[in-house]
Amino acid sequence: MNPSGRNGRIPDNTFPQNSAMIFWDDLYITKGTSQGIFYQLSGSTGARVLDVEYNVGKFGVPHAKYHFQVTYQQRLPNVLMVKYFEIYDSGKLATVGIQGRKYYFYFSFLPQLSSRRPLDH
Repeated sequence: MNPSGRNGRIPDNTFPQNSAMIFWDDLYITKGTSQGIFYQLSGSTGARVLDVEYNVGKFGVPHAKYHFQVTYQQRLPNVLMVKYFEIYDSGKLATVGIQGRKYYFYFSFLPQLSSRRPLDH
């Protein structure tokens, strides 16, 4: 979404106002592989659970593997649970964070992106 092709600081107005950047990097799905983004919705009304699993690569780095999962539970409306299973290069160039109307939080290994503003609960 960033015109430069690189992740940047959060908040970023190219994303919707309330956004979760679970792993913001140049992720890529290679055609003809088992890579993809998969989801499962389970449970009944009021207790639904949405799991989204990413098994992807990185643009321009054919051997890179990124495997992580995000879970949202309807009964916990302000919580996203994230599990990182396999992250090539330890995510050295990625940004992870969330942004809302007034507050945001993010983390990046990139020195130029290292400042952050805590969320107010």
